[in-house]
Amino acid sequence: MTRTIAVANQKGGVGKTTTAVNLAAFLQRAGRTVLLMDLDPQANATSGVGSQVPSISPIQTALEKPRQLPSLLEPTYARNLYLLPGSAMLGQQINEGHYQGIRDLRAQFTEANPPLDYVIIDCPPAMSTLSLLALQLADSVVIPVQSEYYAMEGLSQIVPLIEGIQRGDQEKLEIEGLLVTMYCEELDLSQEVYAEVCKFFPNKVFQTVIPRDVALAEASSHGRPIVDYDLRSRGSWAYLNLAKEILSNERLEETR
Repeated sequence: MTRTIAVANQKGGVGKTTTAVNLAAFLQRAGRTVLLMDLDPQANATSGVGSQVPSISPIQTALEKPRQLPSLLEPTYARNLYLLPGSAMLGQQINEGHYQGIRDLRAQFTEANPPLDYVIIDCPPAMSTLSLLALQLADSVVIPVQSEYYAMEGLSQIVPLIEGIQRGDQEKLEIEGLLVTMYCEELDLSQEVYAEVCKFFPNKVFQTVIPRDVALAEASSHGRPIVDYDLRSRGSWAYLNLAKEILSNERLEETR
């Protein structure tokens, strides 16, 4: 069974793309077949795995003709890590008329050849049509939360949106977890933000925190996930632990 996870927060600069790219890479390293779907018109997830950003994204075709999905999957530098690239025109390509293709595309994720274990969706930093599309495609949501004063502000907007979708067609949509990013253990603020998020969202916060690590930014600029740029860095170990938590959630789902 394919698990589709959206990485979303309407606030920019919180580590959404970094999380989507590195989570996908570590799941692939764990032996899973993974599709990285870039729904951000900035297309940083596409370049983050070393792929060229197309002028026209194939995501529109995937929504209009879901059965063509296998032919639209682009191989990346890593075996069993596939890509549906974003493009600058994506926001203009995708509109509410494409929502009718969501159910069929979700089915194709499960029926695709090669079989997909995970679909990781990178969302834009706004609650746009593209973000709504991602949440309706997803089984669960990872919400990156930057350890700063305004961390709760982004949550106050995305959580009601998720709840609205749960009341609609996608009642099984869950919050996979809140992920505290750009964490600096030497700063009281980081510890306070983590404690506050845990207080308001008990049992929904990942144990893993993502530290501030220049290696993560360097890896992105080289078009590689951190696992293939600096395996021993703090950021690499953090995303390895996040992948372990995601895989642990997978096993819990299988036992229900």
